[in-house]
Amino acid sequence: MEMFTCHAREIVKPLAARESRKRAMEAELVAHLWAIWEEEAEKGPQRGALDGQVLRRFGDAGALRRELQASVGWWERIVFVFLVKEKEMRRLLGLVGILAVLFGMALVLPAMAQFNMAGLAFSGVAMMVGTAVVVVGLGMVAFGVLKRSVRTA
Repeated sequence: MEMFTCHAREIVKPLAARESRKRAMEAELVAHLWAIWEEEAEKGPQRGALDGQVLRRFGDAGALRRELQASVGWWERIVFVFLVKEKEMRRLLGLVGILAVLFGMALVLPAMAQFNMAGLAFSGVAMMVGTAVVVVGLGMVAFGVLKRSVRTA
């Protein structure tokens, strides 16, 4: 029992999902492991190798983890990245990225309005700096989300 619970926990723990979803996934995996154990126990009396047979029949933990992560919605994964109590620097990087996007937009939008009112082409230092800050901010946010999703896969 303990081995199956530990195996299921190892599969579910790194997923980017709510704790309630992880608990439900873990319980379902343990139930599947026990069903496989009962089927294998009916086949023969070799109890010593039974647990190993169950885990082999259950399949690759990495592939199962990827399938479970794919079942979690993208919105939940993004929210999980910012709300989970893990490394502070990753959350700080994401927050700085979001602030950079907002600051860059604060530079770009007024510059666009001035150029539009004057009938000029879109050029100027504020536009270039603002656009660069927005792109860097979006890159920081994307990097944080992708790094988290790659690490959990």
